[in-house]
Amino acid sequence: MSDSGKQYQAAHELGRVYDSITDRKELMDFFLTSVVQFIPVHRRFLFIAAQNKTLLLEAAAPDGVEVPAELAKAAKKAFESGKPFVDAGGMFLPLIARNNAMGVAYFEKKNPKAYDFSPLELEIGFDLASQFSGALKSILLFEENLKMERLAAVGQAMGMVVHEIKNIMQLARFSDEMIRM
Repeated sequence: MSDSGKQYQAAHELGRVYDSITDRKELMDFFLTSVVQFIPVHRRFLFIAAQNKTLLLEAAAPDGVEVPAELAKAAKKAFESGKPFVDAGGMFLPLIARNNAMGVAYFEKKNPKAYDFSPLELEIGFDLASQFSGALKSILLFEENLKMERLAAVGQAMGMVVHEIKNIMQLARFSDEMIRM
């Protein structure tokens, strides 16, 4: 098997690791650190879309790095188009799961003079981003399901409380009627 074939295989196997992680923050951090094994990048940003489709910075490596305004605009462009692109030493990979863009991953080359990513790096980056997107979507759906279950439990508890209060109120009305009689 060629070196590129081994890299494809290793990147594909990494998808199984993504699927086994159940914590959103841990998955995001692992994704950002695992990409470095395949693509020589320095700065990495992970933007996730909020309910109103605005991109929010969820993770960055190295930690504490500020996001330049032009980078945020380019990430928004990649998110809206749903297509990966390379721009000035950076690779923008939309995170797509079930035909919906859910965010953008940005990777910047370590060597700023090397503006181009190889076709192998682009393909592996897109493959890793796709696998990550699926795993992240599963975690987000699980979190949403938990939230809905909690709301349902609160609703059931409130229904029981209201029922008990109504029983007490009926007993009070009945007692009042009995006293009046």
